Amino acid sequence: MLKDVEKMKADFSKWAATLPPRVRDVAEQYPTWNCYRSTTNHGHYRIYSYAEPKDESVDVTLTLVHGRDSFLPGVAVYGQRPGNLAPCGCGLWLPPTDAQTEVTRAHLEAEKAAGKFGKVKCSDPACGLNHDE
Repeated sequence: MLKDVEKMKADFSKWAATLPPRVRDVAEQYPTWNCYRSTTNHGHYRIYSYAEPKDESVDVTLTLVHGRDSFLPGVAVYGQRPGNLAPCGCGLWLPPTDAQTEVTRAHLEAEKAAGKFGKVKCSDPACGLNHDE
């Protein structure tokens, strides 16, 4: 197992070296193999991707995925600031189980049906949170 982790870190370092400088700096500070807690909520996340906005005055953002012991298991959260994360210290982010994903999906569908997402300002037209379907 230790060899797998070391290989993953080496592969990540090689990949990070190919990134634009701003993204590389964030990736090196916030690698994908760590799990993180949000400093603004109780989320337990893993970094899924890094995004470099076209406007250089805007910071690099992250796409995060809620883990098994987070409050919305399996949900991806876009446009998150790296500075709002802290390594959680547990050492292991676990993906949600299929059952957790089903419960989360049902919960979000019920919230949407009840009109509770009407005030969400989602900039992604694919998210469906504040868009008519």
